[in-house]
Amino acid sequence: MNQTGEESFEVFFKQHQHRIHYHIHDLDIKDPQNEFYVEGICALFYYWKMQQAEAGMDLAYFDIDSIIRVRLIALWDRRLD
Repeated sequence: MNQTGEESFEVFFKQHQHRIHYHIHDLDIKDPQNEFYVEGICALFYYWKMQQAEAGMDLAYFDIDSIIRVRLIALWDRRLD
């Protein structure tokens, strides 16, 4: 954590990157070019930014796993078009 008590994205990412792998595997997505993994990183960054913006507030209504999963499914749907 830095001086203001906020953790860096790198620390946050290391704590939660397993969630990306879990959802890719759970959705049975083949990802040879890592585009779904990158989308998962973007989802983590989005959630992290929300945490920073809402510092001190309860983010219970934001589920990190749902954000990752929805973004992966949205990318899958865009690829099918």
